[in-house]
Parts: sequence; structure tokens; C-alpha cells
Amino acid sequence: ARVRGAVAAHDLTARVSDRYPGAHGRTHAALHTALDQMSAAIGDARTLAFRVQRATADITRGADAVADGAVAQARGLEALMRALDAIAAAAVVASDAAARTRDTAAHARTQAAAGVARVTALHEATARIAESVAASTSILREIDEIAFQT
Repeated sequence: ARVRGAVAAHDLTARVSDRYPGAHGRTHAALHTALDQMSAAIGDARTLAFRVQRATADITRGADAVADGAVAQARGLEALMRALDAIAAAAVVASDAAARTRDTAAHARTQAAAGVARVTALHEATARIAESVAASTSILREIDEIAFQT
């Protein structure tokens, strides 16, 4: 009864100290083995969840750094666009040069859009990792519930 109550209270370290012969002894040994295995599995799951959480935080920091870089690049591109517009206005007589400048600006916009798409993909990957962490947490809860029911 003492071990059953301890296990029900999520204490997987409780053991039956008495020795029993025959089938009761085998049941006693099997119970200890099961408790040891559940404790090890819960420990492993917690360790993995912590590692996933740390990795998610690292990826999030990386994604933030990439996003900050993309913002700085976009600001630079906006400044470049303003400069290109000023150059185009001053070079009305040189329409060929202005056309090449517009082509360059269009390419810069395309590159910026591609950069934004990559940042979006990274953000989505981070969200999937967060979902994986949530799933790991759910598994831990289920293991705890199984341990509780045992």
C-alpha cells in the first residue's frame, strides 16, 4: 500500500522492501523493473525535451538575427531606391542610363523579396519546432499520467 501510494503520487523511487517467494516474488521483481524503466524513460524524455527547448531557443535567436539583418538590408534597399530615384530625375537626358538603373533597382527588390521568403521559411521551421516541443511535453504528461495510474 505504501509503494502504491508513492507511485500514485508520482514517486517512482518507492520500492517494496519485503522479500516474497514464488509468484509474489516475481511480481515484486517485475514491479521494481517496471518502475526503474518508467523512471529512466521519463528522465530521458525530460532530457530530450530540454534539449529541444534549448535548440528551439537557439534557432529562434538565429532567426531573429537573420530577420534583423533582413530589416537592415531592406532599409538599405529603401535608401538605395530613394537615391536611384534622385539619379533618374537628374539624368532625364540619359534615358539609357536611367533604364539600367531601374533594372538594377528591380533586381534589388527581387533579391529583397527572396530574402523575406527565406526569413518566412525559417520562421515557419521555428514554429514547427515549437509544435514538436509541445508534442514532447504532451508525451511527458502522458507518461506521468501512466505512472500515476500505475
